[in-house]
Amino acid sequence: METKLRQIAVIFLVLIQSVVFSQDLDSLFKVGFELQKKEKYVEAIALYQEILSQWVADPNATYQKALCHMRLKQSSDALPLFLELAGTRPDFIGGIYGAATAYVALGKYQEGLEYIEKAIGIEPDNAEYYLIRGQIYVGLNNTKLACADFKKAKKMGSFDAQFSIQKYCK
Repeated sequence: METKLRQIAVIFLVLIQSVVFSQDLDSLFKVGFELQKKEKYVEAIALYQEILSQWVADPNATYQKALCHMRLKQSSDALPLFLELAGTRPDFIGGIYGAATAYVALGKYQEGLEYIEKAIGIEPDNAEYYLIRGQIYVGLNNTKLACADFKKAKKMGSFDAQFSIQKYCK
């Protein structure tokens, strides 16, 4: 059984390599998005890694690979990718927001706060950022600030904020 799985993995990698060398970047991303839709995140990560081996530091491949790691609850693998994006592409909010959420998933709330503050500075009208910052404040044991952010997120249109308000804001 284990030998058969290894053979399948080798065949898959060979297919990916042939796809990478024979198709353009847009077609490869379409394959990656389809894998993600089917929740085949491990396979999508392999594809994005192959893209990165040909198109080094492609921000979209880096971002999609990081998102797949987050879906697999591999925040420690996603974080360096998001940080790379935040450093090399400070105009790309996905890297900054991704770093914040990865830090939160790792329980590193102070670091997450630094990045979500940057995201709010760039897009102050994004309710999701206030919701995340509220969660960070909960992690930092500051429910007063958390509740203020949850209420702001709700006022901005976040449906999910109501659940946090009910849970933390008595």
